Amino acid sequence: MKKQNTNQDKATELLFQSFRKLTNLMPLLEKLTYKIQTLLFLAVISFLSAKAQLPSANFYSLPDSVISNPSFITAFDNRLLFLEIGPTNMVSLCSFSKDMQLLEKKRMPTEFLRSRYHLTKTDTSLQFLFYFRFNDSMHMNLLEMDQALNLKPIKRSGFPLPDLRRSRYDLVSNEQQNFFLFYHVWVYNQDSAFLFGHLTNRNLDLKKEIAYTFSFKQDLDTVSNLLLDSYGNIHLLVYDKPMNYRLSSSLSIHTVPFDSDEMITESFAFQKKKILGLLPLENSDKKQIQLGGLFLEGHLKNTEGVMHISMPITRGNGLDYKLYAFQQMALQHLEKQSPRKPYRMLNGLKPSFLLKEDGKIRLVAELPAFNYGYIDTTGNYQRSLARLRFGEATATNVEDLRRLNVLSQNQIVTPANSGTGRSNRNSRQASSNNIPSFDASSMLNSNNNFKEFRPTSPVKFRAISSRSPRYYSFNLSSQGEWIGYQQKGLDEFYNEIYNMHLPVQLAGQFYLVAYGASREDTPFPVLIGYEQEKPFLIPLTKDPKLEGIRFHQFQKVSTNSYLGIYTKEQTDLIGVMILTAASEKN
Repeated sequence: MKKQNTNQDKATELLFQSFRKLTNLMPLLEKLTYKIQTLLFLAVISFLSAKAQLPSANFYSLPDSVISNPSFITAFDNRLLFLEIGPTNMVSLCSFSKDMQLLEKKRMPTEFLRSRYHLTKTDTSLQFLFYFRFNDSMHMNLLEMDQALNLKPIKRSGFPLPDLRRSRYDLVSNEQQNFFLFYHVWVYNQDSAFLFGHLTNRNLDLKKEIAYTFSFKQDLDTVSNLLLDSYGNIHLLVYDKPMNYRLSSSLSIHTVPFDSDEMITESFAFQKKKILGLLPLENSDKKQIQLGGLFLEGHLKNTEGVMHISMPITRGNGLDYKLYAFQQMALQHLEKQSPRKPYRMLNGLKPSFLLKEDGKIRLVAELPAFNYGYIDTTGNYQRSLARLRFGEATATNVEDLRRLNVLSQNQIVTPANSGTGRSNRNSRQASSNNIPSFDASSMLNSNNNFKEFRPTSPVKFRAISSRSPRYYSFNLSSQGEWIGYQQKGLDEFYNEIYNMHLPVQLAGQFYLVAYGASREDTPFPVLIGYEQEKPFLIPLTKDPKLEGIRFHQFQKVSTNSYLGIYTKEQTDLIGVMILTAASEKN
């Protein structure tokens, strides 16, 4: 009996000891629970903050009673300015509030018709620079408006041209818009080309006449876009065509300094490497010009990787270049999709644009729809870019905008044979009013064995298909060091107007406006983000009334907002989409 009581006492003592230990652990458990709750709360807050920072789109209807055939110009003094091109060649300036309420409409001079214009603006004025060629002279008209949109007297200027040929003269401006260069480049003979132009300031005062001959072989060389830097220096790059017979590439940099009449030329050789699609970007803080593109292997001409070049604005200091091979980026899985020709998909990459962000440089390359032998017109970014303006100060032909709604029959051309044993296929080409379309019926009527093009749905390729177009974002640091890359596939539609890919930069981040297919294969505008490790897609609208809208114009409004003019022909709907980053609204 005593032994049994002793065991009970020991059990009771052990129970009390366990209880005391558990009591001592309670504060620790409470602290741990509090930390877990805090972490969960912070995670939820971070998720909501990330969602709140995503851009959003607002859609506004524009009836003909308010404005007909609109063309967006710019945002000025908390107003959105549009041009209305009437059916009787009458141009009116329409001022809207940010919630798309009409404030004012006034008639504009006839200079807005049948001539291109370049827009610059300050805090207190707008300047429209019209330029056109007549006989043997280049004519320029500068139309200025004050903050109240009152017109000032037109300033006229011009300069003689060296030849009587109907050559097109282009206009380029620097980032600060304080220099204009009217120029033209044409082949002078078999071994040289000629650069001619006039450099002016914002008020069209002549600063320099450009007339230089440089080495150029049309069959072997290509000329990049001319670059005018912040200091008024002119840079022209000439390098080997990527597919010529040479194993190596030579890069010649021709620079005309602002304070000198001498053209300085430097040449550099890239041994057994070919250059593809150099895109320029100025870093005014470091007084550098950064170039981004792709490079090829010299013998087989296979696309091998990304090239980054940094060169000082002043010549005589050489350049720094870095090559990043695809093998180092885990892109070799693309080669396995075509084992017979392993580089066939990588060879389709085309540099599209070069962007600078906070502490980062982004080279965006496009991989068009992979059609295995067919040369198709769909997914053509250059055609979309020709129709839709990217940026504020871009030359515009108002006469083309006046004819925007007058759809003419597109011309049908017959391309060359594509692939062995395949017949010719007619493809719709862009019409004179720059509104391309695509005709799938020609593929049904052609005698070929490629049955996958049967239009069972509006979507030709799904995003998960190896044949779908893709965009690749190659990310470098501000010093040109490799960070990483992202890629995103896009749906391809039979109707080419829904294959537009429009670049935007909101709050310092890069996005792509495109069309995505709903479950019913209906095209809706979507936004593709690339700032995270894995790209993501944001539907801009789910309104059934906005199914199948298409953009006629897409343009930058401010640092954090873009504006697109859209139509829907089935319902005669016309409206405006304003794409805004979160920081713009706050």
